[in-house]
Amino acid sequence: MFPQKSHYFHAGRQDSRRQQNERRRHRHHLPSTVEHTVTPLQHLLTPTDTQTVDLSTFSTPTVTPTSTYIQTIASVCTQTVQPIFTPIVTPVTSLPTYTRRPADVVRFVCISDTHNRTDCLHYSIPDGDVLLHGGDFTIRGDPHNAHVFNQWLGRLPHKYKVVIAGNHEELFDKNFYPVPADPKKVLSNAIYLQDQYTSVYGIKIYGAPWTPRHYRSAFQLPRGEQCWKKWSLIPEDTDILLTHGPPWGQGDITKKSQHGGCEELLAIVQDKVKPKYHVFGHIHEGYGVTHDGTTFFINAALCNNRYLPVNRPIVFDMPLPRGYTKK
Repeated sequence: MFPQKSHYFHAGRQDSRRQQNERRRHRHHLPSTVEHTVTPLQHLLTPTDTQTVDLSTFSTPTVTPTSTYIQTIASVCTQTVQPIFTPIVTPVTSLPTYTRRPADVVRFVCISDTHNRTDCLHYSIPDGDVLLHGGDFTIRGDPHNAHVFNQWLGRLPHKYKVVIAGNHEELFDKNFYPVPADPKKVLSNAIYLQDQYTSVYGIKIYGAPWTPRHYRSAFQLPRGEQCWKKWSLIPEDTDILLTHGPPWGQGDITKKSQHGGCEELLAIVQDKVKPKYHVFGHIHEGYGVTHDGTTFFINAALCNNRYLPVNRPIVFDMPLPRGYTKK
């Protein structure tokens, strides 16, 4: 039923390498200096339409990405393109998660990077209309991990569950399995997106699993042209963007106080797509919510950098588009 590991990539050696990398990271652990994430206890975002979040108090970006910057990235396409501007990062203080759900809004519950730790969550996943998962639902990327995750999804009450892969989901990547598993069959309890979009209640959601290459793992690309081509596929009328990794400068500070986000993704998001919400994970230390004056950036990673599910889901409401009902 499930594909077999390719002979040239031995699972045992891979796990050992990962364990060595994890021990190395723990040995050289540095305190985080993240200043732009919210306190991980209260998380309900509501758009300006409901007048719960007052955007007038946010600083207006004085320098924003321009078409010149986009052309620079598209033409240079080097391995280490650095942004030529400083992103505006405004922390968002949010309301308690468990609040009444009005009938005229769509409630989204955001999670990511659960890494097969859903059996040891110390809280219940909040109810909502749509569950968004930003990838890395497995720890080793094998079929059994994915099967357990799919069963867990089936027990959740949300009407729609939208899921993308992350760099741990090797069973869906042809670079790790000669014949990758079919995500739509493995994740039968979810809507799986890979460079695709879906619409729920008239709200357009686009999902993609890619991240800039770091270690040898799934769905990773060299920085520059290859990342640019993938992000250029995002439709301009996207309401919610769901990617595994963050854009550069938003929820992407690692424990070594370095940016781990994608520069090309930031340029596309801020200069072209401008979605209302951008949901992601990948950088566990970047958990929280920020805003740049146009888009809410939500790092919904539940696990910390020791793979313990200490963070809570992040919830936001969007007004139900005219002409749509939830019946």
